[in-house]
Amino acid sequence: MGTHPAYPVDAWHIRESSFDANMVGKAETLFATANGYLGLRGNLEEATPVFERGTYLNGFYETRPYVYPESAYGFARDGQTMVNVTDGKILRLTVDGEPLDLATGMVLEHDRVLDLRRGFAGRETVWESPSGHRVGIRTRRLVSFVHRHLAAIEYEVVVLDSAAKLEISSELVANESDRIASDDPREVSEYWGQVLRPLWRHTEGTTLGFGHDVERAQLAVFCAAGHTVTTTNPWASGVHHDDDSTVAVHFSVDAQPGEPFRVVKHLVYDFGPVAERDRMQENILPLLDDAMARDIDELLAAQMTYLDRFWADCHVEIVGDDAMQQAVRFALYQVLSASACARNHGIPAKGLTGQGYGGHYFWDMETYVLQALAYLSPEATASALEFRHATLGAARDRARELSLPGALYPWRTIDGTEASAFFPAGTAEYHLTADVAMAVDHYVSLAADDEFLIGSGLPILVETARMWAARGFFDPVRDGAFCIHGVTGP
Repeated sequence: MGTHPAYPVDAWHIRESSFDANMVGKAETLFATANGYLGLRGNLEEATPVFERGTYLNGFYETRPYVYPESAYGFARDGQTMVNVTDGKILRLTVDGEPLDLATGMVLEHDRVLDLRRGFAGRETVWESPSGHRVGIRTRRLVSFVHRHLAAIEYEVVVLDSAAKLEISSELVANESDRIASDDPREVSEYWGQVLRPLWRHTEGTTLGFGHDVERAQLAVFCAAGHTVTTTNPWASGVHHDDDSTVAVHFSVDAQPGEPFRVVKHLVYDFGPVAERDRMQENILPLLDDAMARDIDELLAAQMTYLDRFWADCHVEIVGDDAMQQAVRFALYQVLSASACARNHGIPAKGLTGQGYGGHYFWDMETYVLQALAYLSPEATASALEFRHATLGAARDRARELSLPGALYPWRTIDGTEASAFFPAGTAEYHLTADVAMAVDHYVSLAADDEFLIGSGLPILVETARMWAARGFFDPVRDGAFCIHGVTGP
């Protein structure tokens, strides 16, 4: 990013020093915050301008049947796609009735950072409205590495010239769908439309809540938001809901110059099988109460304590190349953000930064991510491999379907079944099965985790070996080399 004038090299930050409307999509990915369970794409709190809205939960997805022009035996039957769940990031600001939008008015100052040392994304902006009011905005946003269900956003506004009426609308919005369809054949499983079906809506005081489910995958998701307001002037609030996809609470104040108007929004998410919806609905508000007992400074302190340990264990110092130092730190931080709280789910190909690749788990997880993660976080590595053990039954079923013994892992998946409609991958990409076994061997060799090896690793190694013994052959023409025909190379 050092080649772009708005993105200077900065040792411990990804920094955006000026607003560039052409960089909105890239910035949303760069400034995403996640912990492996929950991910918030780096959209601006005011919700515009936007390239792709996104709030993601690792393992929450919907399916749809594939329709092939010409089908064949063994093709995947259903696509699976990570769903964009209820968006709680939105805090719309109006200044004397004019909505703050960095694409309108005038951006006088702008400094946005992803702080790799303290674990948050923040912004300081000075904006002038079309009618001439100047305001300063300061934000801090985190997804907790310590409390996996929790995110928090601090939004502070200061009028810089004359008094003005400030209104902040804090929203929960479901079924957002503004992503542009891809013509990449690997993206055919992408899911657009109103897939979240309403289960529950809550508005009480300044607390908001939503519950939804998806029909085919039989999963339910619950979200709740609570607010803390700080200002020296009298303020008012009011709750409204528009429909089954939007609830909002409004805060307003007649602000005087130099006096901050501050809203802190705590967000909690939970999901699971629809059969457990009553438990999740009962638990989501107590989960929010527990979250709000920790103010934003306490949460930020916990982030830094967590990252102190992380960087002490894995920091790589590069002397004489500041851009490479920044890049390596960013890469390590992204590995952490994709895995820290995954808890027996896989690690999606793009983490929880966007919907590219549908939130699927590929061979990238074992061949790239886990090779590094085994050194950085043995616990997270074992957790990701436990996902492969938990889906060993589905891999056995896939092997049977293709007339093989043992286990054949899917090329791309969320629930453990094959989800690739691209036939050279879905029925000819076999090497992922070896990648899984390699990752088991790599982890056990480093961690000396005999308990994992005996309990989860050994069944994976044995069942995948049985598949290879049947799928390949020792060729005397090639001096006894083990050969595998009719597969797509890695």
